Amino acid sequence: MKTIKNKFIYALPLFVALTFTSCTENEEIDKGTLKIEFENLLNGEPLQFEGFRYNRDEVDFNIAVLKYYISNIKFLDEEGQVIFTEPESYHLLEETSTRKDLTIEIPDLELQEISSIEFSIGIDPEKNLSLDNTGDLDPSNEMAWNWDTGYKFLLMEGEIFESDGNRKGMVYHIGGNENYKTIKKEVKAEIKANTTTTIEIKAEVLSLFDAPHYININEVNVAMGGDNASKIAENYANNFFSINTSN
Repeated sequence: MKTIKNKFIYALPLFVALTFTSCTENEEIDKGTLKIEFENLLNGEPLQFEGFRYNRDEVDFNIAVLKYYISNIKFLDEEGQVIFTEPESYHLLEETSTRKDLTIEIPDLELQEISSIEFSIGIDPEKNLSLDNTGDLDPSNEMAWNWDTGYKFLLMEGEIFESDGNRKGMVYHIGGNENYKTIKKEVKAEIKANTTTTIEIKAEVLSLFDAPHYININEVNVAMGGDNASKIAENYANNFFSINTSN
């Protein structure tokens, strides 16, 4: 009996350790990942860059670069309650002829059902006037003006080709706290254990110039503040994004 009792005493710590390890491993496994994939479109088709010309307002134009900030991502349940807020949520999305960085990945999420997603385009006032930042907010990303003006929330540059052969720049740098816009979209997505769930978000470039404000790009080929920048911001808050989901 003494021998059996001692064996039981020696085995007990091992049993506890194995049980604790098993629980820890299960806790790590019972998390999921959400991937948000953006796709830039023009007239419903994947955006093409330098070397490809589009036509609008009786002129041809091309696009060299499109960049914008997505920030302060939140998930909401079917009752509209916030169930997740991403910390330090600032993502610079960029696309050119040689670079495509349009994916946001959020790991280690609790298992849950998401009924809608909320995010902003731009940088919130708390961070916007502080250029002492790193990562996607690093001023070296060429998306910051200065301490007084803050960041460019959306940048699109290209060139316009007029019918008489003249060429002129197409430059839209949209920023300013008044143009920080928050967007909420319905989305049915479920975070599953040890699985990546994907949300696909389409961004239609022409919507920047369409509604609620129609903007003639040949007449307004530059907007870096003022009324026209505000109109573009209202447009991107209205119709820039649409969502599809796949699990």
